[in-house]
Amino acid sequence: MTMPDQYVWLFGAGLFLLLWLGFFIAMPGHRRIMLMASLVIMPLGLTEPVFMQSYWTPPSLFDLAGRYGVDIESLIFCFAIAGISVSVLKGWWGFILLPTTDPVRQPQINRRFWFTLATPFVLIPGVYWLWPGNPIYWSLIAMGGGALAAFWCFYEAIPKLMIAGLIFTAIYVIPFFLIEWVAPGYVERIWSLENLSGIALLGLPLEEYLFALFFSLCANGVYLHLLWNRYGRNPVVAEPSATDA
Repeated sequence: MTMPDQYVWLFGAGLFLLLWLGFFIAMPGHRRIMLMASLVIMPLGLTEPVFMQSYWTPPSLFDLAGRYGVDIESLIFCFAIAGISVSVLKGWWGFILLPTTDPVRQPQINRRFWFTLATPFVLIPGVYWLWPGNPIYWSLIAMGGGALAAFWCFYEAIPKLMIAGLIFTAIYVIPFFLIEWVAPGYVERIWSLENLSGIALLGLPLEEYLFALFFSLCANGVYLHLLWNRYGRNPVVAEPSATDA
């Protein structure tokens, strides 16, 4: 039996929330940071009107997206992927050691701190002004810029950030495959494929894979900066333990 399109986006968002809950249960010492990341990123779900029509048009619960341009599902989605992303980095890396022992690197990171954090937020309006195209590409450029800024600041972390980004991308696409299983043809019906690159991997637009990778790199770059801001003046330190959380 095929799931009605009206409930598919809620089903997909619920799958992401279940993944989030799995990480939350499995990583007790990481819960506070995970929850904070999710709450900070969740309001980005309110940007859904920017993506409607030009990128996709998912029917939503109570037809909120159609009537008001925002929906509950997007808030759940943003909440979940933020917590999952930082959890993947933590799970892959274990104790996250900050590069604080080199006396030359400390002032470099201090000088770059706010510039790096601001990069994705500054790029969004700049890209919109220069190229008022499909908003998915604004977000990709902004998050890509944020990732590059994080690499510039914490170049020691590039390999682990990249591997965590690829792992997150693999996790990210699983709910979309399940969506296509319960509602065959959903991607063709809902995504504005004529406005995208036309490249698909396993039936999912390339842009979704790029969004997942760049989101992870940018979000985890911010995560490392926040850890630096809190602990960077100490000798090499790790993320808070379970007793600190």
